[in-house]
Amino acid sequence: METHSTDFNWTNDQWVETTYTLDQYVVQDVSDNDDLRGFFCTAEDPVTSGYGSVSANRCFNSSMVGEQATVAGTTSCCVYYESDGITIISVTCSCGFIDYSFIPTGESVLSRTYAVPEFNPGDRRDSLVLSVGKCSVIAK
Repeated sequence: METHSTDFNWTNDQWVETTYTLDQYVVQDVSDNDDLRGFFCTAEDPVTSGYGSVSANRCFNSSMVGEQATVAGTTSCCVYYESDGITIISVTCSCGFIDYSFIPTGESVLSRTYAVPEFNPGDRRDSLVLSVGKCSVIAK
């Protein structure tokens, strides 16, 4: 799978498409790490719904490759499991105006939509970003 990103900057009262270098992130489950989990993120054990799906809220941290992970990069995510409650199918996270979803050894999608006009008074607009990429597991 190829990686792609499309981005828009607000320039001269209009959205202008631009290209950024794709960033690489390390995303890890920090539900059992008090230093990175922080006080605001709570984690659960996987539960099976009445429809047979298995999911749980977990705490995930994302940091750029080569940078130190900090509690500021932690958010609550919904994790979907195989019926064994151990094997992860996918993870979906939302932190403010940044959303990301991924399959641990497959596709990933990141979107930043915090440029919504009502949140930015006047003519100020932040960049809009949509990136698709791939994930792989890093051995411990």
